[in-house]
Amino acid sequence: MQRYAWLEFDDSMWHLLAHLSADPRESARRWVDRQDALSELMAEGWIVIRRHPLRLPSRETGEKVYVYGLTRTVH
Repeated sequence: MQRYAWLEFDDSMWHLLAHLSADPRESARRWVDRQDALSELMAEGWIVIRRHPLRLPSRETGEKVYVYGLTRTVH
């Protein structure tokens, strides 16, 4: 069986969400660093299936931010 999730950036944190319409403030898992989040999730068997760019007009650094679609197989 396939499970799907999103890794979303909100309020200076990365949040693991069970569905796209979930409220990031209610996420059970959070990370400050994107690479830490991705590394930990990939070690758990999650695979990034799609990366979606976000536009954050208030960001002054010019850094690109993405939402990541994730999947993993559960036996």
